[in-house]
Amino acid sequence: MTRVLSELLGAEQPGFGMTIRQLEAATGKPSTDIRLTSEIVQRAQQKLQSLHLDPHDTTGKELYHALLGRFYDDEKLAREALKVSVSADPTEIHTASIKFIHSQVGKRSVFAIKNSIAKKLLKKVPPKKTMKQLGYRSLDSMLKHEAVPHLYVAAFLCEALSWRKKFLEQYAALQPRDFELRNIDISMPQTKRWEVVAGHVAKQQYPIVVFKELGSVVALPQSNKSVAVLTDILLIAGAVNDIQSATSFLKLQQMKPDFGSFVRTIAENEPITQAKLMDRIVPWRVVHQYYARFAKAYNPLIFEPHIQPSDLHWLHPESLLGKIHPALSFWHDTRYTAHVRSTDKVSFNLFDVARNAMASVSFAERTTQALRQALWQELMIRYLDQSNVEQAIAGDLATEPVFAEIDDI
Repeated sequence: MTRVLSELLGAEQPGFGMTIRQLEAATGKPSTDIRLTSEIVQRAQQKLQSLHLDPHDTTGKELYHALLGRFYDDEKLAREALKVSVSADPTEIHTASIKFIHSQVGKRSVFAIKNSIAKKLLKKVPPKKTMKQLGYRSLDSMLKHEAVPHLYVAAFLCEALSWRKKFLEQYAALQPRDFELRNIDISMPQTKRWEVVAGHVAKQQYPIVVFKELGSVVALPQSNKSVAVLTDILLIAGAVNDIQSATSFLKLQQMKPDFGSFVRTIAENEPITQAKLMDRIVPWRVVHQYYARFAKAYNPLIFEPHIQPSDLHWLHPESLLGKIHPALSFWHDTRYTAHVRSTDKVSFNLFDVARNAMASVSFAERTTQALRQALWQELMIRYLDQSNVEQAIAGDLATEPVFAEIDDI
């Protein structure tokens, strides 16, 4: 059974199989790989039937094109449901996507840098090129008329890497008192001044930018007509998860004397833990998802007063789509679903399908990158051992671990 997983993950055998067996012995979770593989195969067969394809007699190429067709059809359904015209520009698409995500997320509190502190950081290291690009004569005027997250985006697009490095160095001096609890901010710059930075925006691979330390998601105005409603919603929802995960990690570090260094870490990289699985360091987002999925595993003796159960919420982007239109429920539970036939691997992950569709790539050039990342995370979550996770968190907190007695999960 490890053959299917190793093929989907791009992991080499026999080393991968040996690692899985050692992991099962160490965690007391036998046959986890078999159950996960069976689940993937079963889901793939169900999705094939939904596409009116024979699970036992469909080639990878046939499935690939069927998924592209499904994506195009569902994009039309999403636009109709959200009242986005076929000729809508990216601004209209962003507006509809943001409105929908707001309706689902509501008021979700995160731990973020205060606006007053964020402005002080910009004053200490003025983004002069950004001021010129946006047509401001003074920094004070720019700070007065532009939202802080928008200025961060503009500065990170317009300024040199040397400016960015100098700016982020300031984070080392930040303290927990420089942060506050506030709602996640999802917005889009719409002033005409932003038209002059369109050239910088066009270089971005995706039109969604997240500043985790600010608790902000910014949808970039751009001229790219290929922006899809479905991927826009998934990207924004994913950014919300990035913020929730990063700020819950920051909350754990509040008592550390080098708190500021952790702020810089979450701004530039994926926060990690002291735990290891399959010779890989476990990212904090995997631990966050673990506790979001297994609510009974929450141990107040480990987390409180730093983190509350509400801090460990996780938004499931694909699950949101069914709330737009029932037919979009097809994409639910496809995050790590794939069809393996002979040497052909076809991803059902909507990010992969969307990338293939938007770029009009051939079957031979198809991507499975999002599937692979999601499957690694799922495998880690299933093999995580609660006592090891709590020990790693306690290590991060520099406290002695206290283990909760809970039902088996």
